[in-house]
Amino acid sequence: MASKNAELAKIIGASLISAALFYFGTGLHPVWWLTWFAPIPILYLAGRDRAEISSAVLALAAFFASALGDLNMWNYLHALIGLPVGVSVLAVAAPAAVFAVGVLLWRNFLLRGKAWHAAFFLPVFWASVSYLNSLDSPHSTFGNLAYTQMNFLPLIQIAAITGIWGIVFLLWLLPSSIGVFLSPAPSSRVRERVLVTTTFLFAIVLIAGAWRLRSPILITGAVRVQLISSDAPRDIFAANDESALSLISRYADAMPAASSQPADVILLPEKIAKISEAGSEKAKAILADAAKRSGADLVVGMDELTPLGRRNEALLFTSSGSIQENYEKHHFIPVLEAGYVPGRDYVTFERPSGIWGIAICKDMDFPGLGRTYGRLGVGLLLVPAWDFTVDGWLHDRMAILRGVESGYTIARTAKQGLQTVSDSRGRLLFDRRVFHEGFVVSSVSVPVAHEDTLYDRWGDWFEWLCCAALVGLLALLASLMIGRPGEPGPQK
Repeated sequence: MASKNAELAKIIGASLISAALFYFGTGLHPVWWLTWFAPIPILYLAGRDRAEISSAVLALAAFFASALGDLNMWNYLHALIGLPVGVSVLAVAAPAAVFAVGVLLWRNFLLRGKAWHAAFFLPVFWASVSYLNSLDSPHSTFGNLAYTQMNFLPLIQIAAITGIWGIVFLLWLLPSSIGVFLSPAPSSRVRERVLVTTTFLFAIVLIAGAWRLRSPILITGAVRVQLISSDAPRDIFAANDESALSLISRYADAMPAASSQPADVILLPEKIAKISEAGSEKAKAILADAAKRSGADLVVGMDELTPLGRRNEALLFTSSGSIQENYEKHHFIPVLEAGYVPGRDYVTFERPSGIWGIAICKDMDFPGLGRTYGRLGVGLLLVPAWDFTVDGWLHDRMAILRGVESGYTIARTAKQGLQTVSDSRGRLLFDRRVFHEGFVVSSVSVPVAHEDTLYDRWGDWFEWLCCAALVGLLALLASLMIGRPGEPGPQK
């Protein structure tokens, strides 16, 4: 009885430790280095013989470790975003179930004498599952583990080659290899070789990442960008024309005149006001006058009712007051942004410093959209945004990673979020949180620079390779299980 209680305590303890590491290593404000260790306690259990811990118990331990860790998003998904309880439960339970399945399959490789296959199975499995989910999800890559690593700059440089999928692969490769090393199933020589090989791969990636961070960026020009936003309650949103025109006027008054603080471009947040078709011309006239007074280009997010439907758009006013471009948002939050007509076009325009582009908030969750701007040669992407305060860090860093993947500078300003400028290495050139303040004007010198990346040219090549490897690994495992249906023997 005492031994059974000790085994139960070991299982519960490992599950709770893993849950705590998942909880603090993921979510809206992750501690990036904890993410690397989160799966290890569960993999330690999985490496034991089935006589010590059954597959059913292991699956439950893995499920609850992941599910408890994912509760760090419960308040955000249910209370803030407003997802129904059932959908919020699914958002927690589905990744936990996938984790449990992955751990069981990993164990089958390991205990059937395939230590090398086990080491590479989890990274291939998780990268493939997260990629396939992003293809059909309206949220694309939101919640992807790669974003937990945004403060680990040498690692995220791999995204310029593989996209975020290379980061996911490496995130699972290390704990998977450590799990193999901790298991008594393989021989000590095999365990050591797996760990040494993994360490060598990581060293190559981190050395290459450090080199890329030190390599020069070919800057085609530098521009002065003014980021303006307000989190004062009355400035968050205006629901009728009268209050909308008043709010737009307050934004216009916050723009410095050319004589006092000259700028090349002024960037305002997403949907600064909701305007009807009747009030649209008045709103645009106010903004045109503000652009002329400032002597700068002006990019402003508007929620406008048009004859063809409601549009979430970013208007580009030139310093002469004319509208040069109108970018319409491509991707929307389900339910919260129902009823908008999605845009289809990409907006780029030339300035003496290089090629500029425009995207809006959630569009930057989609690597394909960011990659398109990379192929169009953009050196500066201007992003009006609207976050929900608590997710400001995460949503901003998701946008920043698009610049690493596709080689350009990003200037982003958000209501209830951050004002940031980042370069093509993911380095923050400017970072300011605006929280319950009035109008905040930040003037930043921004480098315009475009760099061709392998990810731009080849797209999701690495992920398709992972998907093909996963099919091969599952086929191999199936043949092993058919050929050896009983308890696997020790590895020779």
